[in-house]
Amino acid sequence: MSKPASRNARAKGVERKVQQYLWPGSRFAGGAHRPALEHEDLRGEDRDGRELWGEVKNWTPDLVQNGGGVWAVLLKAYWQVWDVLLREMPDPMPVPFSVLWPSGSRREDQRLVMYAFPVAGLCIVTLEMFKRLVVDPPTFEEEGETDEH
Repeated sequence: MSKPASRNARAKGVERKVQQYLWPGSRFAGGAHRPALEHEDLRGEDRDGRELWGEVKNWTPDLVQNGGGVWAVLLKAYWQVWDVLLREMPDPMPVPFSVLWPSGSRREDQRLVMYAFPVAGLCIVTLEMFKRLVVDPPTFEEEGETDEH
């Protein structure tokens, strides 16, 4: 069994990986690669310039199951971000999301995000899909533009 300090260091490393994956080159207080001095684990903007705040959970598969499963773990983390938003009441209000990066995950499809999509509502998608649909600027194909007229 790992010590609390090593679990904490691993979790902070995962937070840094996710932050830099979603927003490469982002920097915070003291030159940190993640918002270390803030109440949220992740912070950046979506493709439309709206601020996003996120919470990362780096749990073992056993902890995820004991915590009620993927949906329950992500939902709890999602409400954790909402609690911070409601306490701080920033203006404009950032959009919350949560990330589950299971400890020891090797495959991209194991890293999941809970986010409230317009029209669809609260959904779980892969981290890669979240980046493509929410964070990255749209491509010409997504905007419906083609070379054919």
